[in-house]
Amino acid sequence: MKATAGKILAVLVLPLALASPPQAQASAEKMDSDTHTMVIEKLEGALSKASEDETLSMRPIRARLADLYAERGRLRAMNEAETNCQTCKGAGEDRARALTLYESVLKDVPDADRGPLLMQKAHLHEMQGQQPKALAIYDGLIAKGPRQYGKDVTAQAEMGRGELRFAKGSYGAAKPDFEAAMRLSKPADRGYAMYRVAWCELNLGQQEKAKRTLVTLLSSPVLLTRPSTTGPQFDSAFQEDVSRDFASFLAHGPVGRKEIDLLVSLSPAAAKKENIRYLGNECERLGSRESALIAWDAFIETDASPDDRLEAMIHVAQIRYELNQKEQALKGMRLASDQWIKNGCKEDAEACEILRLRLRQIPIAWNRIEKKKPTRQLFDAYRAYLKKFGQDVEMTEWAALVGRELKASREAAALFTASSALAAESLRLKTPVDGSSKPGTERDAKA
Repeated sequence: MKATAGKILAVLVLPLALASPPQAQASAEKMDSDTHTMVIEKLEGALSKASEDETLSMRPIRARLADLYAERGRLRAMNEAETNCQTCKGAGEDRARALTLYESVLKDVPDADRGPLLMQKAHLHEMQGQQPKALAIYDGLIAKGPRQYGKDVTAQAEMGRGELRFAKGSYGAAKPDFEAAMRLSKPADRGYAMYRVAWCELNLGQQEKAKRTLVTLLSSPVLLTRPSTTGPQFDSAFQEDVSRDFASFLAHGPVGRKEIDLLVSLSPAAAKKENIRYLGNECERLGSRESALIAWDAFIETDASPDDRLEAMIHVAQIRYELNQKEQALKGMRLASDQWIKNGCKEDAEACEILRLRLRQIPIAWNRIEKKKPTRQLFDAYRAYLKKFGQDVEMTEWAALVGRELKASREAAALFTASSALAAESLRLKTPVDGSSKPGTERDAKA
């Protein structure tokens, strides 16, 4: 039996996952689930045949087996997520077995080598939904600190505890954890911890401080790296994520050209335009209409595609109306209709329909306010919409009614005639009366 165990050790056993060299980890991660299963079965067979006096000599097999179960659990979890399997238990069972094996290995591991194993256990507990057990491990690692477990492991424990607290909304408690992780980490590993500090600051209402933290992060290439087998590598995806979040941070305060210029200067080339668009949407979501208007105006000034410019123009027109800048809202509607007529809408049908409905909603909302005393501006807003969407029966009829109220007899008569013809054609073809490509109307919005 000892010869068999020794042969398996020589061929299959690698160092513990968290303590192994990057090359070994990369090699292990390339294994698929079936390969993991084959190796697991061999190692489980070796363990089942081991005698009691081989407990210590089998520790590397148990360690390697725990790594394999943990990795196969990760692969199975990915597959379960992709297939939306609600009843699959494979990933959870693998993690449970890995936890049992790691616990058995820990009994024989010197204190100085226990840190990586404990971190692996904590991560598995988190994935199993056992956050209190993970937190207890993090607390223990942090209590003994770098002197016992080294800076790297302690920094990971601080990050782990910070993430658990952050997930619970305990931002005041999470922030010191992330700050401790920053102090203990190597420069190339500090970026994500700083990123989390910024989010804590924002959630604690410290918007200016949060902005400064992200400016520091985005201005420091060394903080935007990630570990790799060949050393720290610049992480462009992380940079894009942080720059987009910086746009979100800016939206929580007043936005002017200065803020937009700063956003552009800190964003990677591929994300500059998208970040301005994101800023506009975020400002609208937060109810900061003036800031949103500045952002969308800035987006229109970029070399965005015609469809993107069209979207921005419609946003601008709508915001102008909401700010009671009706003449400018009307001008914006006319520009959007002209842009649509000139370049069309090349987005997918659903996206174009959303833009049409957004443009349509401006005169509808306007009419609700001026229902009893409509203005020429409202009438012209209907006409600006109908310039592009003249097949909309309802809007044509409502525009005619407004024209009649304004005693614009000739224009109203032409619109009533058009409305009747469109209604007859719509009835014959059984098409929607609102000019859309989908069934249904907005009769409840009728003036």
